Amino acid sequence: MIKHVVMFQLKDKTPTELQHLRNILHALPPLIPQLRHMETGVDVLHSPRSMDLALITHFDNLADLKTYATHPEHLKVAGWTSEHCSLIKAVDFEF
Repeated sequence: MIKHVVMFQLKDKTPTELQHLRNILHALPPLIPQLRHMETGVDVLHSPRSMDLALITHFDNLADLKTYATHPEHLKVAGWTSEHCSLIKAVDFEF
């Protein structure tokens, strides 16, 4: 399996904006069958090195991750995050 972890730093860190990001992310699993698991978490520490929100997703294999990455619904979310985030980091690994 592949674990896909993404961390977001929002330009506007208000609770409303953080919840909106969580909402649009959590709308994806029913739309993309290759997405096996999703969880999100909002940072509680707020240290200088903290990111605002983390996304953790699971896929059966790299092909499914690539399908997710190019899926039109994911691309809509990616467009939103590219406009509303000052920094986005990701790591993908087998587990």
